[in-house]
Amino acid sequence: METVNNNTNQKSENQCQRLIRMMEGYNYFHSEDGTAFIEIRTAKGCQNWPIKSDKVFGLIQELYYDENRTLPEEKNIKKVVLNLCFKAQKLNKEKVYYRTASFDKKIYLDLANASNTFIEIDKLGWREVHEVPVKFYKSNSIKPLPIPKSGRSIHELKKFINISDEQDYILFLSFIVGAMYPSKQYPLLILQGPQGSGKTTASDILKEIIDPSIPTLRSFPKREEDIFIAAKFSHLVCFDNLSGINAMMSDTLCKISTGCGIAARKLYTNDEEYFIEVTRPIVINGIDDLTARPDLADRSIVLNLEKLTSLGRISSSQLADDFQNIKHFILGNICDALSMALQKRNEILLSEKPRMVDFCMTACAGLQAFGYTVDDVASAFMKNKFEVASETIEFNTVGRAIKAFMLSRNFWQGSASELLLELQPIMQFSETGWSYRNPSQISRELNRVSQALLSEGIDVSSLRTPNKRYIVLKKTEKVVSQASLLSESNQNKAETDTYDGGDSKNGANLSGGFNGQQ
Repeated sequence: METVNNNTNQKSENQCQRLIRMMEGYNYFHSEDGTAFIEIRTAKGCQNWPIKSDKVFGLIQELYYDENRTLPEEKNIKKVVLNLCFKAQKLNKEKVYYRTASFDKKIYLDLANASNTFIEIDKLGWREVHEVPVKFYKSNSIKPLPIPKSGRSIHELKKFINISDEQDYILFLSFIVGAMYPSKQYPLLILQGPQGSGKTTASDILKEIIDPSIPTLRSFPKREEDIFIAAKFSHLVCFDNLSGINAMMSDTLCKISTGCGIAARKLYTNDEEYFIEVTRPIVINGIDDLTARPDLADRSIVLNLEKLTSLGRISSSQLADDFQNIKHFILGNICDALSMALQKRNEILLSEKPRMVDFCMTACAGLQAFGYTVDDVASAFMKNKFEVASETIEFNTVGRAIKAFMLSRNFWQGSASELLLELQPIMQFSETGWSYRNPSQISRELNRVSQALLSEGIDVSSLRTPNKRYIVLKKTEKVVSQASLLSESNQNKAETDTYDGGDSKNGANLSGGFNGQQ
């Protein structure tokens, strides 16, 4: 019996040695979050797979079977995987990208197709390549983007979305371009409207254009960790049919929008941690008002969709077929805009710095490829910010009370306790359920809503003395010009310098000059 065990151990050990030798010809590295990767090079290009993945497990099985005409034991594969992970952790640390990346003043877009095709974008245009200077990762859920083509107008997209307002349409295009431009911050796009207003269809279209994957739309997870995991394995995260946003949901969406990470225990039986750090564009839709949280509203573009009439409806199958026919051209137009953004972005000068300043600059530059001026985009952006701020005030208890309180005065100064006493009669008169009983609650909520109040002409500041801290409320001039975001030089330039791609309002092809083959 002892002899059999020795033979078994000897056989197992030899098999592991053979498996390790078979895996010696590959490159290994680890990502910034510590994930061990293997680099697989084929005739079609290079792919990067996490070593602890079904793909690598299958690769080890396939290599061993080709040589020995039998499958290796599962326990030996697991030993080899651990060996390779240890090896990868001792080698280079590399930044791993998902779907889109920026390197050496160029943008790289991973089409994630079987041919291992990428799109390289620079100031001169865009082209297909099969080798890139950065490392991309493809999750199991990723779906391929089409090969982009030139020759048709971006405005053919209008027939697939229920957005009739021109400024809202500009913002819709701005979100697409901003989401595909590699950045350290991305906006949230909130689609609001009644049942039957095309919110889900618009979300589907955005997902198909920017980052097709399975599932296309998600319900909102209950745990913060699950939200981060969903964002890690998608470039664009779309949450469908939300009914309100609580504090946890709002905070998590804000973290992902502007870049943040979470840490959690790997196993409940030990103290070791793993972490996920992501920055992603996000789309959410719902019937209820989703901008009651000021911090979320400040990072968001909000589009309100009207209910479709029976005459305006198109069958889902026809819509899908029609979109398949043009999505190559839509992506081509977006590549034109990304190239334009690389050309013009550094020329955009903003007299004020909004919360999403990187996105605003990218959109102002990129949408010139579609015939829009910097003023067109900045005006749409500022108008939306004012409208969202106003809605935030109306749906925020403290914000609404402050606005009513300042109607009859230009200046007020006092402590949080004194402000609470001033606001209580207003709230008790206007509504029931007044829940702010503690002065610290007023201070915290005032901090959250201060930016929205400023857009309404109420400046909130604080004043400290050795013995007391005061809240200062002061009336200011309400910002009138929607284009006040622009510097004077940009406004002058916008009046005379328009990209000569054609009239953006007539639906003509506006992507001339970028043929994708430069």
